[in-house]
Amino acid sequence: MGKGIWVYFDDTDINNAQNTYGILGKALALSRNLESPVIAFGIGKFNEDEIADLYMHGANEVLLNNFQVNPSGEEYAWIVDQVVSRYKPDLMIFPSTEMGKEISARLSITQKVGLTADCIDITRTQAGNNYIYSRAAINSSIIAQIECVNSNTELCTVKENIFNSLIALCKSKSDVKYYERPTVSQHIHKGKVELISQRAAEGIETIDFTSSKVVLGAGRGLQNLEEFNLFIEVAKKSNCEYGGTRALVESGIIKKNRQIGQSGISICPDIYVAFGISGATQHIAGIKESKVVVAVNIQPDAPIFKYANYAIVSDAVSILNQMTCNY
Repeated sequence: MGKGIWVYFDDTDINNAQNTYGILGKALALSRNLESPVIAFGIGKFNEDEIADLYMHGANEVLLNNFQVNPSGEEYAWIVDQVVSRYKPDLMIFPSTEMGKEISARLSITQKVGLTADCIDITRTQAGNNYIYSRAAINSSIIAQIECVNSNTELCTVKENIFNSLIALCKSKSDVKYYERPTVSQHIHKGKVELISQRAAEGIETIDFTSSKVVLGAGRGLQNLEEFNLFIEVAKKSNCEYGGTRALVESGIIKKNRQIGQSGISICPDIYVAFGISGATQHIAGIKESKVVVAVNIQPDAPIFKYANYAIVSDAVSILNQMTCNY
């Protein structure tokens, strides 16, 4: 092993394997025409099937560290720092989880390298020798394109579910390599941060956009709480997850954790159905990886129709009422 594109994962985010697969797929696309292997580096305990899936979704090699003590951002970051110092990857991609954000932030300081956070896309320059990171900026009003300079290793975090997973063809599983770190007693940084206690958060809604194959979205076309409750009724009866635009968050109709878009969450379901959503670029950024987009809008020139696979020019509430008749 040596330089290449590295994808970080750990067992604190084990329930969102699809996110790791999506990042691996993006790394594989970025590595084409380059002599850069895609290496999945993980911390934690993983079974043979989980490792095999990493190869299937784009990893050329897998490097694991079997963590032996209670996980902490400090310990994880120290391990990753040792790995980067030893192997010197060209690019290391982290998920925008709490752990991913903490490790990458610490690593950017210890390695003195550039870090671009919450990316919604990664591309290569026309010459192909540098990476360009796209992310929201200026209160999510623009998409900034950032190029990292003067860094032998580049770091970035990517928003959850921003990339679709791909099945890599002609991949053969090879032996997994292991990185054995020094024992905790030899950890020179241990003791700077100590976990005093922890408790489960209360009153926080659990949302799983990754397992729902169909997601419904609501926008300004639903003009009051009664119409939105109708939308929720359809979503629940259809066994679908639901979200909405930033406008509905700002009006207090939905909570921030259900905001779909550039400054909210990104989704990649099989089908996304947008009810009364105009299609601002901020929202499109969060749904661009959806396999099929169905848009319902009363305005025939609504921007979202440019992105939709199927367009229904009609009042969103009328369509929702018709859908309730089917249950």
